[in-house]
Amino acid sequence: MFGYAIELVYFFCIAGFFHLVPLAFLDQFKAVRLRFGTQQPAFFLGLSSCLVLVPSILYRVMISPLGLPFWGFTLIYVVMFLFVLWGLRDVQERAVWQQRRQRWLEVLRPHLLPFLVATGLLVLVFVFFTLRPQGAYYQDEYQRMAIAQGIKQHFPPVDLFVYTDEFYKYYNFNELWAATLSQASQLKLRSVYLHWNLLFNWLSILLGFWVLVGTSKPNRPWLTLLLFGIFFGLQGIPGDQKISHLTFRQNTFALAHMLFGAKLLLDFLDRPQKWGNLAVAAWCLSALVGIKLLALTPFLLAVPLFVLDPNQFKKIQVKTLVAIGTLGSGLAVFWYLWLVRGESSSAQPFLQFDPNHYWAFVYASRISEQYGITVFAYLLDWTNRLFGSPGYFVWVPLVYELTGFLIAGFALCWSPFKQLRGFLYLILGGWASMVVFGLFKFPTGGSEGSIVYFIFFGSWLLEAAALAAFAQVLSQHKRSLPWGVGLLGGLILFLLYFGGYADGKHFRGPKSHYEHSATEMEAIREVRHQTSSNGYVLSNYYKIRQLWSFVGLTGRHSLVSNFQTGAINQDEATYLPLLEKVETFYSGSLAPTQSCEFLAEYNVEAVYWQTRIHPLPNNLADYSCLKLFSTRPDVTLFLVNRQ
Repeated sequence: MFGYAIELVYFFCIAGFFHLVPLAFLDQFKAVRLRFGTQQPAFFLGLSSCLVLVPSILYRVMISPLGLPFWGFTLIYVVMFLFVLWGLRDVQERAVWQQRRQRWLEVLRPHLLPFLVATGLLVLVFVFFTLRPQGAYYQDEYQRMAIAQGIKQHFPPVDLFVYTDEFYKYYNFNELWAATLSQASQLKLRSVYLHWNLLFNWLSILLGFWVLVGTSKPNRPWLTLLLFGIFFGLQGIPGDQKISHLTFRQNTFALAHMLFGAKLLLDFLDRPQKWGNLAVAAWCLSALVGIKLLALTPFLLAVPLFVLDPNQFKKIQVKTLVAIGTLGSGLAVFWYLWLVRGESSSAQPFLQFDPNHYWAFVYASRISEQYGITVFAYLLDWTNRLFGSPGYFVWVPLVYELTGFLIAGFALCWSPFKQLRGFLYLILGGWASMVVFGLFKFPTGGSEGSIVYFIFFGSWLLEAAALAAFAQVLSQHKRSLPWGVGLLGGLILFLLYFGGYADGKHFRGPKSHYEHSATEMEAIREVRHQTSSNGYVLSNYYKIRQLWSFVGLTGRHSLVSNFQTGAINQDEATYLPLLEKVETFYSGSLAPTQSCEFLAEYNVEAVYWQTRIHPLPNNLADYSCLKLFSTRPDVTLFLVNRQ
């Protein structure tokens, strides 16, 4: 545990360095400093994300192909840091920094203790619930980690799951961030991605929530802490699923950027002349396409409401709005076409209208049966008798996010629409995303279950906006405070009754359907040590459904992996012929000489043989190209002799 603590501190020092140094560097220029001095915290949170991801992309695309190692990227940040230190030699410059430090301390001092308490609680939950042996994580997380492994070699990432020269089209900005921090810190990517990436994302969510909810005046930081506990730990009636998805790296990275973008839109509504807020919001929201596309859905309604607000056009020029809107939408389309959209016909998911689809039925059943809300079942039955359909798109969002709607309703009772309209725009966007979940489905296949992200991301934004409106009302209307505290107490008891610890245990994340044994992990470690970083390895894990961990843990190209019909990142034309060839190899249908020719054709460096899946051939001595490297119960590793 002590080793974990040292690595954790070192990692966050590196992360802080890469996020803060570009801001300090830009601040050295007077024109930038004048604009920085009037910006709110959300502006710097969103901008710091941009100043890590975009330079990393540019370096990988423009500099790495020239053969320069990645430490050149780190050197750029070191030079910026030295430039900042050089500037501090000036007495006047040091005086400016000291004045700023005093202002920051005055602003941060009331928030410091509650924020540290929240941070400590997140660290405790992370350590005691989510830390696992590296072979025991949910398989989807290994798939994402394999993307990060591919990014270390090239951007866009190479496809490590199958023998191909195509790029791996999938969301990858979180993985880009993890690969960048791994290469910069020289920490193993497995540690960065499986361990510290999630904790960093949780703390980013805390920061995003704090600037969204906790900046109402007068400040009530302890109230913000309580509201964060409700948002993060008691996530509404069906909280178990939402909490479980808070253990996914991509989801949490996306949620943090959603909160940054939401606060920036609110700041823009308050001060339209500060167009920098809208510009950074455009970055945060366009980045959602590269992090998790469906996280953008709630903003498809919210952003037009913000931009078309009648008060905006009096304070900002239309051409500025058009320019920023063009930039944001252009970036979003660019990220999608370049990084996400697959080329094959099997990789083109689309929405089908079906208000009675399977996943809507599943979530309605969970609400009525798992949580015992019989009134909900009655409403569905009543709607079905009247209209011939249960009306999932009406009732599921309402009950799923009942706490958010109640809190928003309370806020509207105490404050006029004009003061809360920004929060209500966000609430409407979240609600619209949840309605999409109730009305549409993805075609049957590997992406079918992804429809649930419409309700997850919509619910998260709706509840965060409702809590922010609630905090503003309690801060500005003293008479509402006892009523608000009473409502919170009732909601907490209500949520504990429906979930409580039963939901809290889901911070462990979903259990993997396949966990690697100690002997398998030893063999996987040997694969890493005995093969080149861009070498191909053959394993028979392709027989196990949705097993991606071998590629993620080894960081090596797999000749072929498990194939899922309808997956947006797998092409049938590439996978099926290879699967047929590999099956003939492992089943012993090929003669030894043919097997050697097959391995040579695909430049295979090692063969990982899980004997529980395929027994070893009896004529193993006839395979002249296979050199036995190690044998263990259930696992045998061969190196391929290329002579």
